[in-house]
Amino acid sequence: MISAGAENSTAYRDFRAVLAVHQRTLVSIMAMQGSGITTPKDLEGKRIAAAANSVNQLLFPGYAKLAGIDTAKIRWIAVQPVQLGPALAGGKADALSTFLIGRPTVEKATVQARSKHVVVFPYSTYLPAHGNDPTWAGRVPAAMLEAGLTDVDTVIHSRSWPGGTAGALLIAGNIAQTRGEFLAAGMTEAQLDELDRLVTDPRLVVRGHFTYSTIGRRPPT
Repeated sequence: MISAGAENSTAYRDFRAVLAVHQRTLVSIMAMQGSGITTPKDLEGKRIAAAANSVNQLLFPGYAKLAGIDTAKIRWIAVQPVQLGPALAGGKADALSTFLIGRPTVEKATVQARSKHVVVFPYSTYLPAHGNDPTWAGRVPAAMLEAGLTDVDTVIHSRSWPGGTAGALLIAGNIAQTRGEFLAAGMTEAQLDELDRLVTDPRLVVRGHFTYSTIGRRPPT
């Protein structure tokens, strides 16, 4: 609907997006290599930069509980999203919290300032088995019908993404999220670094994930 509205200014103007559902959270913590932060527990006593009142802070207590972090020992620093990388690189924060797809932007700042890459701690390392259900999108229609809604309909959408755009950079996020598994499967650090580089190349085109949009109507009472 949004795409159609962009092409035709008179179409689909009277609607409101009320939420977006991720199959798995993309939120993460990032710290510079060599900072002494090698595990989530090492975040205790550190300053973490994040956008004020963001989902990063909202989800952190659940992540911290599962990762064994004492939240009372965390100091949050409010930073504009575009300043997260510079804040980490400049030493204003010991770590930052942002989405996984932001890693290339953050590393651009840390490599330029300190010649250092970042270590990444995805929230999903602990959260997938604690409330995040990657099968939920496919089960929504049945749940809506069971709840008594009618005219339930699902539209599945996908698109392609050139290198350097959000969808392509999601690959870098996935690499960060499961890097250990890739290495255990036989890939090398050099190969993973090359994939990180390729997803910024505009000559690369990847197919995006399927997005499910399900609507239904509540019968009049």
